[in-house]
Amino acid sequence: MQICPYCQQEYEVNHLNRKYCSDKCRITHNNRKARKKRLQKKAEYSDTVEAVNRILMQNRKLLQQYVGKQLEVGKLKKEGFNFSFVTGYKNMKWRNKQKETIYFCYEYAYRIVNQKTIAVINRPLERDADRELLQNI
Repeated sequence: MQICPYCQQEYEVNHLNRKYCSDKCRITHNNRKARKKRLQKKAEYSDTVEAVNRILMQNRKLLQQYVGKQLEVGKLKKEGFNFSFVTGYKNMKWRNKQKETIYFCYEYAYRIVNQKTIAVINRPLERDADRELLQNI
């Protein structure tokens, strides 16, 4: 006699490798185990997504404060800005053949003026008027 690990009922062993009293107990036990594993994986993924969203929202909030201004990278970092997290970027090529990258954090963007300074913009740069606005900052 053996005890089923799922339903805790006693059963008679017909085969040496049998662990459960019935196929129903075996299948139900394995399904619950798999479901628990899926839920745990989903929770881990959810925690990661929430952490990234918190960082992006912090970046957005800081960019919102400095729209239309140039500021030092160090100052922004001290306030909690994380340059590793952006929602997108766009490589721009100007008429004078100058290339630069615009980094987006939702509806705000910034461009690197030099190694220590960035300029913050508040909308995507799709038209020539937007490009002129950017160069005036």
